[in-house]
Amino acid sequence: MRAILLCLAVLEVSSVSAAQERPQWNLMAELRIGVLEGASALTPVSGIILDAAGARVFFTQPQDGAIKVFDARTGVYVRTIGRRGSGPGEFQFVGRMGRKHDTLYVVEPRLSRVALFNSTGEHIRTERIDIQAAGRERLFGSPAALGPGSVMWVEAQASTDRTGISGPITVPIAIAARDGRGIRRVADRRATPSTAVTNGSGISIFRQPFVFDDVRTYAPDGSALVVITQPEEEPHRFVVTRISASGDTVFSRTFRYRPARLPSSVRDSITTVFTKAFGSGSTGTRAARQNVRIPEFLPPVSTVFMSDDDNTWIQREKAGLAVTQWMVLDNRGNWIATLNGAANVTLLAARGNTVWGTTVTADGLPIVIRYRLSR
Repeated sequence: MRAILLCLAVLEVSSVSAAQERPQWNLMAELRIGVLEGASALTPVSGIILDAAGARVFFTQPQDGAIKVFDARTGVYVRTIGRRGSGPGEFQFVGRMGRKHDTLYVVEPRLSRVALFNSTGEHIRTERIDIQAAGRERLFGSPAALGPGSVMWVEAQASTDRTGISGPITVPIAIAARDGRGIRRVADRRATPSTAVTNGSGISIFRQPFVFDDVRTYAPDGSALVVITQPEEEPHRFVVTRISASGDTVFSRTFRYRPARLPSSVRDSITTVFTKAFGSGSTGTRAARQNVRIPEFLPPVSTVFMSDDDNTWIQREKAGLAVTQWMVLDNRGNWIATLNGAANVTLLAARGNTVWGTTVTADGLPIVIRYRLSR
């Protein structure tokens, strides 16, 4: 499927080393949100979205099963949406958050349902979605995002479960109608299964460190999907592909890059963590050496998001680094700017000259930072 996508779009190869030729954007922090206690205290934030008017900003709180709402201009706490539970407006698992006009929605993929709220955070309804199998591929899955009209994005799994897999598996991404019918596969992403190791105290299940699984993101309004892949035959390149909600490939761009070595301090830290997890003394050391595959280089992409301006923001390597580079592509895949930011801050949303990111302070306090963007 990946090869088909590349054939449908004009393919352009750029060198990431040419970043100095791009306009340099800069960020200046102008507001911090986050306190130790009280209703406005935050747990780790996984998603940020603005309402249509830009008056309120919403933060997903997976740990609490809730969404915190703040005034986007002043940072003053407004309200909390939902709590952990199964009732109306409650969440078992807070997944992706999106916006359809004045309606905010939250996807709960594990329960195949979507909760809808109005612009003030009042619960409208919760829709349960049954994804129907279709075609020879027999795809099943759960909702990932809502697109324009009745379109819905689905992240699927093949109907035949495979176990004991040592290498990456393919996770299909599809579009379907809101009633779960008419599912059609439009992209694939590669993911690495967890590794299971038997030790003296039971079974340890973990993900291999710094594996480059294909990353993806959806536009805040669900109008497009961006998938970033790395061709196995070309390890020093990554491919950015944008697909519209109609299933058409808008662009596919290939970027060459110079691999960044995994810092020795990070390598040593990983080894220590896994050695302790597998047992004490030589037992843990031997199990870590046999089962943990520490790569020589960092993955070329750490995360990606799409802004309200229809741009794609791509964060490059960050582990063990003080500063990370962001690439910004426009809606045709043109590389329009680069900027440097603190590696411990993950940017999650942008509109105009305002950018929102999150981090955890040295004291363990989750905060959200609003930045002013200068171009």
